[in-house]
Amino acid sequence: SQDILERMKVVLEDIGLPFEEQALKVIAQASAGGMRDALSLLDQVVSFSGESLKLEDTLLVTGSVSQDVFYDITTAIEQKNVAEILTLLDQLITDGKEPLRLAEDFITFFRDLLLLQTDRELAELLEFVSPEEKFIELAHRIPSDMLYSYIDVLAKTQQEMRFSHHTKIYLEILVLTTFLMFYLLTEYLLTAPKILCI
Repeated sequence: SQDILERMKVVLEDIGLPFEEQALKVIAQASAGGMRDALSLLDQVVSFSGESLKLEDTLLVTGSVSQDVFYDITTAIEQKNVAEILTLLDQLITDGKEPLRLAEDFITFFRDLLLLQTDRELAELLEFVSPEEKFIELAHRIPSDMLYSYIDVLAKTQQEMRFSHHTKIYLEILVLTTFLMFYLLTEYLLTAPKILCI
């Protein structure tokens, strides 16, 4: 992924086109690690862009989802807001986003949160999230064990989704499962001190 990013930077610098770093990360993510696919996508985005290569244009051309949407869904999980979770998911699917691709992006999103939680110096390894303060704060609000559990559940369900015609339902259940895991953990942490005092 880092090699792809560096190659794209060289291409853009050669043609003198300014770019947003996060836009290149979106292209690398959308190309699934393939250099040829990444350069082809880059060419499409450059053709679509104006005087600079922007994140907004890149999201539109690649059909990718903004990191801010995943931030909003994760925050809704934290706030135990089931209605907001389902509304955001439904909007993504209505906009034509593939549930299987969304599951993959969720895995990458939580993986990046783990990296931010571990060390800010690992920012260059981030594939999806930018090292903005709000993402760093989010990373530190969710216990690492919970992030690992999210990734584990996502990875297992993602495999099942590949053989199903009901991927939207799978995705909804998947995200609600992460909500339930977070809810049970927070309830335990709230009641554990009282139990220990009895």
